[in-house]
Parts: sequence; C-alpha cells; structure tokens
Amino acid sequence: MSFLLLIETTKSDSEKLKQECSDLNNIIKERGYISSQELEKMRSVKVNITINQVKSSRNVKVSADGKKVRAKAKIKLTGWDCAIANDSFTAGRHYWEVKVGDIHKWRLGVTSDSDFSEVKDKTKARKNYWALKWKEKKFIAIKCEQKTESTSKQKASVIGVFLDYDKGELSYYNLDDTSRIHTLKFSTKLPLYPFFNCASTDKDLVILPQLANEMEKKQTDDTTA
Repeated sequence: MSFLLLIETTKSDSEKLKQECSDLNNIIKERGYISSQELEKMRSVKVNITINQVKSSRNVKVSADGKKVRAKAKIKLTGWDCAIANDSFTAGRHYWEVKVGDIHKWRLGVTSDSDFSEVKDKTKARKNYWALKWKEKKFIAIKCEQKTESTSKQKASVIGVFLDYDKGELSYYNLDDTSRIHTLKFSTKLPLYPFFNCASTDKDLVILPQLANEMEKKQTDDTTA
C-alpha cells in the first residue's frame, strides 16, 4: 500500500468514526439520555438550597441544617404539605440534586408561593405551581392544575432539577442512569421558590450538598473576605 493510499484510508476511517460517534450521540439524545459534559455543565450552576422551617407546612419535619424533610405523621399529604426553600430565583439557570431513595411518594417543584405554613388561597397558588411527582411507581408532571403522566418509567434514587428561568423551562433528570424524565414549560415574572414534599415518616428526602470544588471555592472566598 502506497503512502498516499494509506493516508486516504486513515482519513476515511477517521471520518467514519466521527460519523458513528455523531450518530451514537444523536441516539442517546433521542432516548432522553444526557452526556457527562451536559451533566457537568448543569452542575456548574448548582445552588446551595436550604429549607425554611417556619414557612414550610406544619405537617412536615425539617432537619436543623435545612437539608432534609419527611412527613411528621402518617396522614395523607396534599400538594401543599411541602417544605419551602429560603431563597427564590427571578432569572438565570439554577440546578440542584435531591436524594429520594426508595421513598414511595414524593414531589419536587417550584412555586411563586413563599409560605406553605398556611395556604389560604389554593386557587391562586395553583396558578404558579410546577412539579414532578412520584406516586404508584409513576412519574406525574404537574403544571398549575394540569397533570400529565411521564413516559419515563425508570425509578430514580437521585433526581437532578434544572431551572432555566429565562427560557421558562424546568427539567428533571434521573441521575441513576443520566436520563431526562420530563421538562415543564412555564411563563412568569414572579420569584420562584423550590419546594419539597415527602410522604415518608421514617425516611428523609435529602437535598444534596454543593460539589466539593464549589465548597472549596466558598471556603476560599470566606477566608479572603
């Protein structure tokens, strides 16, 4: 084989490999999976969320560090029996992760209502309420008063939540297999508070901490401040 022919063969093989990689990447996306690069990009905007005990539902128990929540008693919890975050978002991209483990029923979302200690006007509260619910081994997406069963059936132990306020999108990911569960579209100019609902009385729903490099950066910033 001549040198020129060898070069042409190598170029041809390289182009074929590039095309195969591109095709595989498209298949992965079509099936709802995300790449490690996409996951890292979301994690680059991971936020430190803590729960407000005072403004959370009286039917939930929040840990002292504001990172864990469970039901206080074995009663039928509603969509309003939630733990609400201290901080809200009005712009930009924000990401957080929640360990749900094998809890049989939970709900994660965002709302414009900042106080769940006593929801007096539920009709008003429903107008700006978006969530994903796991119940009876199914994912159910909730958009205001509309409920849609997700096509994703794979149970997850850790959920990634990605809020793109400017695009009006709230996406959920199964981090066990890095697949997208569902994306909700929304339109509002109001502040949005993350919320957490857990039906278990003996297992905690846990907001996972920031990444190690983010914690190191925070410690450095605190030291130099």
